Amino acid sequence: TDAARTAGPATEVPTPTPADGGESAFSCDYPVVDGGTVPIANIVDVRVGTHDGYDRLVFEFAQGTPEFSLERAEPPFAADGSGMPIEVDGDAFLGLTMRGGTKQTDAGTSSYDGPTEFRTGFPVLVHAVEGGDFERQSSWYLGLAADACVRVLLLDEPPRLVIDVEH
Repeated sequence: TDAARTAGPATEVPTPTPADGGESAFSCDYPVVDGGTVPIANIVDVRVGTHDGYDRLVFEFAQGTPEFSLERAEPPFAADGSGMPIEVDGDAFLGLTMRGGTKQTDAGTSSYDGPTEFRTGFPVLVHAVEGGDFERQSSWYLGLAADACVRVLLLDEPPRLVIDVEH
């Protein structure tokens, strides 16, 4: 796997090559937006890991990658649908919205039943928590120790959205 499934330190793994085959640099320009490869992408795994120079959050999908946007965010945070408050640890924050990225299957079941909150103890990505999965749109909040640049990779086999947060 790309990283550990738990909030503990991950084992070191090779850094994947970006989907376009080139090297992708970290950027501090927000928002980061992509149109996706499929209208509905069922989430099948979410995992975190820390590596030399960056912390990583990975979303794995069954069909392809959804349309998404990653941007700076400011508390207070609220759960999608209910509006209930969500506490996110950190001093800087990013919000991820995946339109069509969902755990809700056509059969009315969930494609992912793993953790939806990670308190990591990593150098920069200290907390990742799901804001909701409502009407086939998922949102996640990333709590950071400080403002940081990111590298976003879209990988195949299996389809993944990878967010690396620079140390």
